[in-house]
Amino acid sequence: HDVLAQEWFYGLMTRPDIRIKVERQLHDMRILGRIVEVRSTEQFVRHLLTPTSLQFCTNNTPRSFMLKGTGSISLRRHDSMEKDTRTEFEKMEAGEMFWNSDAKIGELKKHARRLADRFNATTEDEDQLRLSLLKELFGDCDDDIFIKPPFHCDYGFHIHVGKNFFANFQCVMLDAAPITIGDNCLMGPQTCLYTVSHPMDSKTRIANYVSGQPITIGDNVWFGGNCIVLPGVNIGNNVVVGAGSVVTKDIPDNAVVVGNPARIIRYTT
Repeated sequence: HDVLAQEWFYGLMTRPDIRIKVERQLHDMRILGRIVEVRSTEQFVRHLLTPTSLQFCTNNTPRSFMLKGTGSISLRRHDSMEKDTRTEFEKMEAGEMFWNSDAKIGELKKHARRLADRFNATTEDEDQLRLSLLKELFGDCDDDIFIKPPFHCDYGFHIHVGKNFFANFQCVMLDAAPITIGDNCLMGPQTCLYTVSHPMDSKTRIANYVSGQPITIGDNVWFGGNCIVLPGVNIGNNVVVGAGSVVTKDIPDNAVVVGNPARIIRYTT
């Protein structure tokens, strides 16, 4: 096609915030490919082994064009590109990939870490100061919250904690997405909740793009020491998570789970 179309295509393929959905036709079967992050034309062309229909989304608005083979690329542009004018913070709040080195993102992290540093420097006799710092740091928490320093988080305002919450030493909550915890939750030492994830594509990862998926924890949940909860996990009510477990998928109510990855070994009722 003409030079302008080629320049548009090359410019599109070098944008790291475009989410690409690839649909291929192989052996008369239509197979929906996984969502991939594309940072260069060369990287994308390596995937094109057969005639391919490509659809991408910006601002949740679908666009599409045709690609044929790896030797020559033909293009059919259906409508104009819409520039994504959202801030990186807005992308984070929408649960989409965002640039982690953005200035506002950095300032929000610095604010949270200043509060966490002040909290971690408190003594056992400064209960009211600890409570006031946690209320300023968290999105929501009750007056009976008790966390043993040190505690670490990324933003703080994404963390919502119910009544009678307890976390032992070295609790970490990486809250690029909301972390919602019910009532009467107990967390053993070094319990870590990770909502943030890095891209599988190394170039996008090196460029410091990340995304977040929320973690939700029900009422009356007990975590043993050294537990890890990965992005996007939902944990039900009355769950017991054995020490050293890595929770990679949703856990139903009343389950007892152990291991890496955590598996259900029995139910409490």
